[in-house]
Amino acid sequence: MVRNIVVLGGNSHPQLTENVCHILGVPASNRILGKFSGGESRCEIKDSVRGKDVYIIQSGSGNVNDNLIDLCIMISACKTGSAKRVTAVVPLFPYSRQPDWPYNKAGAPLSQISGASKDYTFESVPPTPRPGGPKSAGLPNGVNNLTEKLSKTAEAANGHYLRKPRSPPENSTSSQRNAYTTHDYENQSNISVFQPKPGYKQWIAQAGTLVADLLTCAGADHIITMDLHDPQYQGFFDIPVDNLYGKALLQNYIQSNIQGHQNAVIVSPDAGGAKRATLIADSLKTDFALIHKERRPIRFTEHRNASMMLVGDVSNRICILVDDIVDTGNTITRAAKLLKKEGATKVYALVTHGVFSGDSIARINASSIDKMLVTNSVPQEEHRRLCPKLEVLDISPVTIKVSVSHSRQTPLFAIDLSLNKSHTTLSSILTSTFDFSPETIAMAPLTPHWQQPSHPDIQEVVVVNAQEFTTKSISRVSLPPFAVYAKFDFPPCTPASEPTYATVQTGRDTHLSLNSDLLYINHSCEPTLLFDVGNLNILVGPKGLNVDDELTFFYPSTEWHMAQPFDCLCGTRSCRGRISGARDMTQAQLDGMWLNGHIIQLRAEQATRSEDPTANALRDAVLHAEKVLESARLALRSYTSNAHAQNGIANFPSKYTNGILGKAAGLEHRGPTSRELSGEMGGDTVCA
Repeated sequence: MVRNIVVLGGNSHPQLTENVCHILGVPASNRILGKFSGGESRCEIKDSVRGKDVYIIQSGSGNVNDNLIDLCIMISACKTGSAKRVTAVVPLFPYSRQPDWPYNKAGAPLSQISGASKDYTFESVPPTPRPGGPKSAGLPNGVNNLTEKLSKTAEAANGHYLRKPRSPPENSTSSQRNAYTTHDYENQSNISVFQPKPGYKQWIAQAGTLVADLLTCAGADHIITMDLHDPQYQGFFDIPVDNLYGKALLQNYIQSNIQGHQNAVIVSPDAGGAKRATLIADSLKTDFALIHKERRPIRFTEHRNASMMLVGDVSNRICILVDDIVDTGNTITRAAKLLKKEGATKVYALVTHGVFSGDSIARINASSIDKMLVTNSVPQEEHRRLCPKLEVLDISPVTIKVSVSHSRQTPLFAIDLSLNKSHTTLSSILTSTFDFSPETIAMAPLTPHWQQPSHPDIQEVVVVNAQEFTTKSISRVSLPPFAVYAKFDFPPCTPASEPTYATVQTGRDTHLSLNSDLLYINHSCEPTLLFDVGNLNILVGPKGLNVDDELTFFYPSTEWHMAQPFDCLCGTRSCRGRISGARDMTQAQLDGMWLNGHIIQLRAEQATRSEDPTANALRDAVLHAEKVLESARLALRSYTSNAHAQNGIANFPSKYTNGILGKAAGLEHRGPTSRELSGEMGGDTVCA
């Protein structure tokens, strides 16, 4: 069955959106995405998304925060527009590198405060208050306070009067409690003395959970991302998340582009990527090496440069570094330097996400890396220009394959995400799923709800490929040019509120569901049939019709706008190439083709709108006035007719009906109505 999909692109990666739409053969949906003068995001979806599968492509690159908010707003706009399902395609997921637990590494965003103790650790935990336990500065120990009060009460009961208590020593618990607390707004100058003490962790915001909640609350039904830095991040969502692994892409590149890869060593630049690298090494049956890196010392110090140690033998061998993301480039360039120092002959770096922040490009150019491969999960045009070592893989086919599997509800593990398949195979998958080929653009399901065949005497539906739903219609009769081949009868035809793959446009804003085998008539630039929707007739084309001729018609002759344009493959001498609605085609493409009245009128209006805004406004006012005048004519005619019928004689002088006023009102000679001009009542379609 045909899938109604809409592809929306954010501002983060227009090229990826264009690549995806090109492979699918659909245009990116029209939207307005910008900023108001105050800096707030603005989003407006110009095309209808009602009842459709919407895919929003937005990567976590560039202005990450702006792009994230834009994504949420686009998702919300689509859900407000009654989209059937909204899928966020986020190749590089924002904030996925920030863990959801207290940061326990030396790289935590902790600003050192002058005078702070340098001997606390990040592994310490606050002690449980208990009798005799240590007192924490600034926080009273309730158990000890209660013990002190009870002992004083006992002393008073025994007749022992306490001496005047001495002032509590500085920094004692009671002194801190009586003097001020961290919430004492009258002693702001004293708050600074509360420094991190032994026993208390440093905490950061739970950004990972927050972003997951934002997308879910915005209305996303499904997330497609690639190589999450922390795979467990999928568990933060209450909706399905497909985490695509770049293993197949990188593995295919190694096999196709690296000579001598059978004797190469797959290297992980840190322990976190060891599993990723071992999977590739096992698939290629090559050796594996690991660079052990100690980022965090036991104690918090000013200088914490991580030491690196190689585990494995790389002497006189090609080394292939595999990682999920390169940001500053420090880790991967230091790893390459170590490999060359240990005797590696050549160093390749294969990374899924190339963020390249700061001076990372200059660092890579000056490094020991011989070739670096990244994907276009983020824009790479500028990086490619600045770095001759850089090569980019396109992830568009992978993204589309997963989108296809999601629409077909195919398990993700059953989809081959590698790119060693030809585009022909991929196209066949897309065609069978989304139905974008020109031969099947007007197709219905092969098991329709109407009785088949619906026109057995004149039409035969031939199934070309059942798996891809490819069909064509063959004529069983011979007719001369412009003869009536069939009619749009009611039933089976029914009016439709909006255009679908199963409708034809009959007027400016009216559509007709065919509900018959007429739906299987395909497109051609030299059609054998003419759909005269104004008169509800299907006419034979100017060349006549013979038995066994394929039944075709020219789609733009009825359709003003098509959500899914396609490249025509009719192979005729007059082929118009890219086929879309008449609104989006050039005049040269439409010249010589038979068009319905509503298409002719809409094209004329389209041509005049671009001339002069003032003239356009006046022209619209004239059209409105003509409609009002037409309504007045009909009302006057109806009123006078009723008056004649009731009184038996004319209550008005003849001049009011057939005289001067009658001529002024257009009763004597009435021109064509707007409905006739639009083709809804025939209009100039009668010329066929």
